[in-house]
Amino acid sequence: QMTLEEFQFIYAWEYGHRMLGRTVGLCFAVPWMYLTWKRKIPAGYQPKMVGLLAMGGTQGLVGWWMVQSGLGENRRDDTHEIRVRPHRLAAHLSMAVATYGALVWTGLDISGLPHQSTLVDQVSKLSKDALRHAS
Repeated sequence: QMTLEEFQFIYAWEYGHRMLGRTVGLCFAVPWMYLTWKRKIPAGYQPKMVGLLAMGGTQGLVGWWMVQSGLGENRRDDTHEIRVRPHRLAAHLSMAVATYGALVWTGLDISGLPHQSTLVDQVSKLSKDALRHAS
């Protein structure tokens, strides 16, 4: 049996987790809307931004799907502890890692770090210099 104090502790963590997710969503969506309105988003990035927002929203849905597996009477024959299904927990974590990776990738791409053409030019110049010195 879970005591009221234990339930309140878990509930506070889960509530904070949900509120953090919503805050992060707002911190993404509001500046995106403003920058779109000011036409500061480079061409070709709007679909990526929609995808990032969709990934964040999907993360919330996956989180609820995960929590739902620990509710109700069908809790894998364990009535003393509330546990979520491990594959759903893994899906929630994987979605978070994928979303974070996509955010970082897009942020680096939009800020111009690193550009493939610049890298290719530098390697090409290095190769030409190395060949010049070798002969």
